[in-house]
Amino acid sequence: MISKNTIITLLCCGLCLLTSCAKDGHSHNSVSDKENRNAKLCIADKALNDEARVMAGLPVNTSNKKLKEITNSPQWKTHEENMNRIWNIYQQTSPKLMVFAQDELTDVDDDCNFVFYPFSGPDFLFANALFPKMQTYLLVGLEKVGTPVRVKRPATDTYQLYENAVSGIFNLSFFSTEDMRSKNTDNTISGVLPLIEILMARTKREIVSIKYKKLAATGKVQQADSTGNMVEIKFFKQGSHFLQTLYYISSNLQNRSFARNLGLQNFIKSNQQQALCFTKSASYLMHTDTFSYVRSFILDNSQVIVQDDSGIPWKYFLPDEWDNTLYGSYHTPIDEYIDYKQDDLESAYQKADPEILDFRIGYSRQSNLQIFTRK
Repeated sequence: MISKNTIITLLCCGLCLLTSCAKDGHSHNSVSDKENRNAKLCIADKALNDEARVMAGLPVNTSNKKLKEITNSPQWKTHEENMNRIWNIYQQTSPKLMVFAQDELTDVDDDCNFVFYPFSGPDFLFANALFPKMQTYLLVGLEKVGTPVRVKRPATDTYQLYENAVSGIFNLSFFSTEDMRSKNTDNTISGVLPLIEILMARTKREIVSIKYKKLAATGKVQQADSTGNMVEIKFFKQGSHFLQTLYYISSNLQNRSFARNLGLQNFIKSNQQQALCFTKSASYLMHTDTFSYVRSFILDNSQVIVQDDSGIPWKYFLPDEWDNTLYGSYHTPIDEYIDYKQDDLESAYQKADPEILDFRIGYSRQSNLQIFTRK
């Protein structure tokens, strides 16, 4: 028979265990908990995913005769080979990104659930690779939203257009807007949405829904039509039941435009307690007075900032407000941005013992990243 004292001891131990779990913030933000809550919502839209797969150069998972015929054509077979070749270039970087994310960003990914990625274009690829467990991704760029992939009678020129559009992000880690257009003005990719779909297909993400949205001045997300500047994509990783959301907003972040955009500001502020800002290949825009408003806004409303040297200049991160960790090496920017060399950042790299960065990210092959965490 168990004594009264033994029972009391067991109860106390159990209470202590429950208390310690409750104090562990990561347990509440674990992917498994999120998966359990979202399992019933993770139902892929077969039509959306298969049309994206066609243009991504991947076999379709449907019995749709039209799509099957297209993927059996010689033109599509060539497209498949080209997309696989381009994708394999990124695959040389992908494992290194995953290791970096696991070794250096796990705590960030656990503690934050919202990532704001200004000047992103359609770059879902790097945002998701570095922060795979985010509940919400907010991408903002000048490029229009566009319409989802619709496969009709794609010609060789169409396939080449898609191949050119993604080759930059796979090879150089950033998009070139010019790659989204062809010499034939009738043959264009409709905004960023098709490219995001292709990146999701290639990274084994299943799309649940694509809906056009808009932001009220309060920051509340509302329904909209296809003429709007915001799209919402619900998706999940194959094999999981963790439903995630990506928003893309076409918006100018210059001072005058961003200051008037209360909806975008309030949407970000509503998530600021667990907000991360990620920037790379940002054309050094926040080094200028023209983008000082969004620069200050990010500093005021982020818990963590992950960026390369094209983001917010080093001098704005006050030592009594931010801890930092430096990665890679800092050198003079490429010729196009030579005027934005930061002597103070160069000095910081010389004094510190930067962590190794063994993959390319940003404009230069000799890449750098900085992680700033609010104190």
